[in-house]
Amino acid sequence: MDDAFYFTCQQARFHELSGPFKAYDGSTANHGPNSVSAVDNVRAYLQSCEVYAARDLKYDGDILAAFRGSRMLYGVPEKYLVATWLWTAEGKHQRRLECPDIPTWSWAAWKGSLSYGTTSTKGSHGDRAAMLGTLVCFYVQDKAGKLSLLNVEECWFYQPLLIEPPSSISLAMPSKPIKPNYSAGVDRYQDWPTTTETEALWSQCPQSPWTIMQQDLLLHGGHHMTSLPSHAIMFRTTIAMLQVGPGTTDKNVSSFIAMPILYNASGEAVGDLIEGDSAPRSVTLGKHEFIVLCAGTDPADTVLRRKSENERARTYELRVMQIERDVADPRLCRRVDIGCVVAEKWEGCLPEWKNIVLI
Repeated sequence: MDDAFYFTCQQARFHELSGPFKAYDGSTANHGPNSVSAVDNVRAYLQSCEVYAARDLKYDGDILAAFRGSRMLYGVPEKYLVATWLWTAEGKHQRRLECPDIPTWSWAAWKGSLSYGTTSTKGSHGDRAAMLGTLVCFYVQDKAGKLSLLNVEECWFYQPLLIEPPSSISLAMPSKPIKPNYSAGVDRYQDWPTTTETEALWSQCPQSPWTIMQQDLLLHGGHHMTSLPSHAIMFRTTIAMLQVGPGTTDKNVSSFIAMPILYNASGEAVGDLIEGDSAPRSVTLGKHEFIVLCAGTDPADTVLRRKSENERARTYELRVMQIERDVADPRLCRRVDIGCVVAEKWEGCLPEWKNIVLI
């Protein structure tokens, strides 16, 4: 809309010409001379972020201006916190120097194009935002030092996940096949592993939905964390040291982007950094720390041709974040990159449970 503005708060909505709506129904669709629609799902939000982040702002400090007055955390909706962390850089990427107070876990802290894989037909891990399962609980600390649980959606690949009590957890997968909305019209249906296959695999993984409550931050020293930055997010998860090595290039595919491979201490390839949709990005090879964020799977790869039980089980992954420690305070971690590790290979990475403070 170029000719009208809507002003919204938690109680009402106003049009610049007609004033407050007589009947506020939560939508502007039928009010005023123009109609607009709300961003009511995570995919639409992430696609908007991809477009917005690619803009060259005159002042970097304006990056969050569009979110002022909202309940978002540095431009990130609390409900979809984990999904918003799963972006990859497109080409040249750097911190916004004018915005040192924006935490690295927010896409708004970074300057340059980014991708969530929401429309990709060639991205190695497809629609990362939708294809995930809860493995972690997240907290913030108030000025008095009290921890508050963030209201992050708890789900298991499109299904609600009840994590308390742990004995009630069922990893049943959607009963109907999923048809991802690929922009190029690629027609693929999910061939989900059965509930038995799924639960068998995750019961062997060091981190699973059954460990969420057992390893909750409040039970493992979370209350003793003090003097933390106001934008810090705290959680307990598994962490492992992985070797980032060069990827391999398929010369027969001109558009193929070779992303670095992740290796465990034994030299076994266990995963990779998640590729973007277009330009390759700069990465630092060598040993780095990686933390688990959530469970994942590849919607472009989990197709009907995978018919054996072992093949179906291998489609499960762990979405991991590469982090770097703050030099002055090693408790504090910053986001570096995003990758994935095959779930059944995580145990071989020798992970340890740690309390994480992400800034």
